[in-house]
Amino acid sequence: MSYKVNNSLEERQKKFQEYSQKNPDKIAIIIEQGPNSQLKQLDRPEVLINQDKQGIDLITFLKQKLCLPEQSHLNSIYIIEPTSKCVLNGNDNLREFYDKHKNEEDGFLYLQYQRQEFFG
Repeated sequence: MSYKVNNSLEERQKKFQEYSQKNPDKIAIIIEQGPNSQLKQLDRPEVLINQDKQGIDLITFLKQKLCLPEQSHLNSIYIIEPTSKCVLNGNDNLREFYDKHKNEEDGFLYLQYQRQEFFG
């Protein structure tokens, strides 16, 4: 079930405020399985990451949490912002991506991950 369904707007706003006050140099992200994803679900969807990081840093972090080989080119993942369907690229600055795609109601950046298989 999605984070928004399990947590009311007031709860999400309160959590975001707590994260922002304790970690002003970090971005608060909610990252969940995409629809029909065969990858496992994270224990906690809330992620705090330094705002100067790039998309590849979040992808690497996610691969570690999902126990996927870091250098696997045949079996990779991609991260998408579900509202705009914008894909997070490895060289995207997370602060800029956050500023463009954050949820205006609660302040979190919502992302989904999927498996992407390459052949050849």
